[in-house]
Amino acid sequence: MFSLNENLTAYLDDFDEYLNANEFELALDRLCDFLSSPTTPGIAPNEIEKIDAAYRLMDIWENRTSDLRAIGYGFHPKKDAAG
Repeated sequence: MFSLNENLTAYLDDFDEYLNANEFELALDRLCDFLSSPTTPGIAPNEIEKIDAAYRLMDIWENRTSDLRAIGYGFHPKKDAAG
């Protein structure tokens, strides 16, 4: 689904560690870190809604999906802020 980048292993290791520890919010945050990375392509709006729904199932209403929505529509906060 995504092309490999040099940081993929670090993201996956952290994600797996958080899942194994039942730290689901941290796992979703790390997924969002990966998806908002400048080397990762944008994400489809329907996939962002699935991530947002997972946060809401945990009763977390303020989360990282607004960054992902911006990326999905062609704006990349980290890349564009860097110039």
